[in-house]
Amino acid sequence: MTLETTRAREATEHVDDNSDRPHKIGERIRNEIAKIPPQNNDTFSSPSSTGDAITMTKVGADFQFKRIKTSFGIGGSGSSDLVTFSLDRQPLHAKATLTSAAASTPVSFIDNSDIVGRKAYLVSFHGKVNGATAWSGGTMTKVVIRDRNGNLFFEIPVAVLTGNAPILSDIPIATYGDRFLLGTGSDEGIGLEMVANGSAGAGSDLVINLFAYRGI
Repeated sequence: MTLETTRAREATEHVDDNSDRPHKIGERIRNEIAKIPPQNNDTFSSPSSTGDAITMTKVGADFQFKRIKTSFGIGGSGSSDLVTFSLDRQPLHAKATLTSAAASTPVSFIDNSDIVGRKAYLVSFHGKVNGATAWSGGTMTKVVIRDRNGNLFFEIPVAVLTGNAPILSDIPIATYGDRFLLGTGSDEGIGLEMVANGSAGAGSDLVINLFAYRGI
């Protein structure tokens, strides 16, 4: 039995089998699902004490649940009832490092394959210039956080990228994109990345921790 199967089975042991309300599968399963690494199209089932079964299927970056009721429901004992669950919102945490030597080469926070059929919604980020050298020289004027189609979420001006400077998503002189301000998220199926708008002559690594969620 795999670790992923064991986690899901442990979670489903706490389901209220006498309830026909699917949402009572509850937070335990949602919490356990967050620990399961991606394995596309992986499906397994866990029977309950009444003979009902809960099936979880991993499709792309999404999880779907089906509860098959065999002991009660419309039609009485022996009937089956099918309910499908989709975790529409899943928290995402990612870290990326942009170097001054490769400032104009995008580095990924969230790959497209992580949000198949969904969008990435940026909530906040924090990080720092991880060293004493300020960013300077070259042609760049800012570092951009955007989706991988180029839609702007956030711009960090080079003026704040001084040695060991903390970088937060509420920087007063930053430029905010509507994808962030209006909460419309990335294009569907498109992840998030960070890149400078030109070359840099010097600068300690820029390390950013990004917090987002994946949703419809």
